[in-house]
Amino acid sequence: MKFPLMGLGLIALFFISACSNNPSFELPVNGKQLLLTEFKSDNEVTRFEYNSDSSVNKIFFSNDPIAYGLNATYTVKYLTNKRIDEIIGSNGITIKVEYSNTSNGLNFIDKVERFIGNDLSSRTIYAYSNNKITSALFSTIPANLTILAQYHFIFTHNSANNISKMNWLTFNSGRNKYVDDSSENFQFDDKRNPFASTGDLMLIFWKYANKNNIIRQENKDMNDISFKLIETNYTYNSLGYPTNATMKITEPGMQPTISKLSYTYK
Repeated sequence: MKFPLMGLGLIALFFISACSNNPSFELPVNGKQLLLTEFKSDNEVTRFEYNSDSSVNKIFFSNDPIAYGLNATYTVKYLTNKRIDEIIGSNGITIKVEYSNTSNGLNFIDKVERFIGNDLSSRTIYAYSNNKITSALFSTIPANLTILAQYHFIFTHNSANNISKMNWLTFNSGRNKYVDDSSENFQFDDKRNPFASTGDLMLIFWKYANKNNIIRQENKDMNDISFKLIETNYTYNSLGYPTNATMKITEPGMQPTISKLSYTYK
C-alpha cells in the first residue's frame, strides 16, 4: 500500500496478522520457516537480508515506500527479543520505533517517528485490541511542528485474524473531525503469507503481513462505490508458500492490467 500523501495507489499486497514481534504461524515440516529473500513485480523489487537469528538485517526497495520514485536500502537495529530500535536509510531517513508492553508479555509497536536528517517529518500512532491492530493515526510534521495532514486508518479482522477491511479517513480542518475517504475490502487464500517472517518490519513501511495471502481486493469511495478491483492468482510450493502470482487490476472504463509477481526464499 502506498501512502496517501504520496499518491496512494491502494494496492495492498501485504496486510497485517497479529503485528507482534513474534508472528504466529505453523512451521514447515522441517521445523524451519522459509525466509523471503526477494519479492518482484513488473516494476518493483524488494530484497531482504537476515541475521543469524532470522531477523531482518537489511531491506532494499527499488521503489522506496517512504521516498517514492527512488531506491533505498534500510538497515535495521534491534533491542532485545527482536524488537526494532531504529532503521537507518541510505536516503538520509531515520525511523525510530517505540513499543508498548501488554499484560500478556507481548510487545506491540506503539509509535513510529520518521526523521529526515535531524528533522521530525511524520509520526504514526498504533492502537490494538485482543492482540490485533485496530487503528493507525498518521500525521505529517513540518519544521515548525504544525501538523500538515492527518489520516486515520481503521482495521476490521475476519475469523482467521486477517484484515478483511481497512477504512481510510482524512482530517477535515473546516469541520474539525475525521471524515470518510475510502475503504479497501479483502478476501484471502488459506496459504502462508511469506511476509509474515519479517515480523514488525513491514508494518513500519505501511506494507502489512497477514497470515494468508490476498486473492481479492476491492477499493470503494466514500459513497461505497467500487473504483478498483484487484484479483490475484497464486502458484504455491509444496510447503504452501507462493512462488509466482498473476495480479489483474480492473478499473471502471479502463482495460484491465496484468502484473506478474515472483517470490524467492532461502
